[in-house]
Amino acid sequence: MIGKQKPKYTEIAKEVYRGSAHAQLREAKLKKIEALVEGGCRRGVAIEAEGLTQRTYYRYKRAYKQRGRVGLEKGTCRAHRLRKPTWLGNATYRRVVELRKEHPTEGRELIHAKMLRSGEMPYSVSTVGNMLRYARVRGEITTVRQASRRGADKRKRRFGGGTSQRWCYGTKRQAGHMIQVDHMSVRE
Repeated sequence: MIGKQKPKYTEIAKEVYRGSAHAQLREAKLKKIEALVEGGCRRGVAIEAEGLTQRTYYRYKRAYKQRGRVGLEKGTCRAHRLRKPTWLGNATYRRVVELRKEHPTEGRELIHAKMLRSGEMPYSVSTVGNMLRYARVRGEITTVRQASRRGADKRKRRFGGGTSQRWCYGTKRQAGHMIQVDHMSVRE
């Protein structure tokens, strides 16, 4: 082992890596095209027979040559630089969160209207909603539903006492209990 250099981990991983079914299918297509070309078929016809375009073929070939089967994996389409909100961390965001903490049952429209009246709102209602969602994810505020459940402003549902009541199965049927009245008005 003294005279030999130890192979890098990535080189070993390239040799051992089997790849996903997607990468294996692409590798098989590349090998079929090469076999057809070696058999005397023109490269363009072989590429077309495998259902690829020339651009795709050469992209696969370059990726396979550079990175092996790993290069044939389906890549991500996510942008490298993601857009970040311009309001993040500024005074308006802090004011929106502060107003929401003062009035936990108010939504984005009311907070937006309050800030418009005071002349400190350069953003739209939907942006205020995004600010509130961001603050909710970070745990700075709670949802309106959670806030209203805590206080006394939760409306209680009342059943009974009215003219219509839910029918309970298993109760005795008496005369007049199961009446349905259909009516129609005719005007001339």
